[in-house]
Amino acid sequence: MSDDKTLNILDIELEDNDRIIIQNSVEGGTKRVSIIELLWLVYSKGKKIVYNGKFLSIEDLLKIAKNDFVWIVFTVYSDLKNRGKKVEVIGDNLLLLRRDYKHIEVYVLEENNLIMLSRLIELIELSHRRGREVVFALVDKHGDVTYYSSSPISL
Repeated sequence: MSDDKTLNILDIELEDNDRIIIQNSVEGGTKRVSIIELLWLVYSKGKKIVYNGKFLSIEDLLKIAKNDFVWIVFTVYSDLKNRGKKVEVIGDNLLLLRRDYKHIEVYVLEENNLIMLSRLIELIELSHRRGREVVFALVDKHGDVTYYSSSPISL
C-alpha cells in the first residue's frame, strides 16, 4: 500500500467543507483535501484510498460525505478538470476557477431545485465584492453541465 497510486487517509473532518486529511504514501507529507478532490483522484486518476487499513470505493466516499449534493458538485468539478481548468473547492456548492490573474466563482446548481432570484443576486453581488467574476453551473438530470455567466450592468 505504499505505491504512488495509494493515498492514506489519516483523518476525516466533515465539518470544514468535507475536508479530509490525507498522507501521501510516497513523500510522507500530509495535506487537507475536499471529498470532491478525493473523488476526482479515485474516479479520474485511478488512485486507491486507504483508511483504517481498508480500501475505499467511490460509494464509500459518497457515504462518508453524507451530502447528497456532493455528486452534483463533483460533476461540475470533473467537467472543469477535464477541460484542463485549475479549479478548487471552496464551499459546499462553490468552486473557484483560476485563469491567469482572474478568479471566477462557480456556483453549482441542480436542475429542478428552485432558487430565489434574490439569492442569485446576493451571490453575484458577494462575488463581485470579492473582485471575482461569477458563473452558475447548472447540472441537469443526465449529468450534463451548462454554464451561465453574469455581469453587473448599470441602467
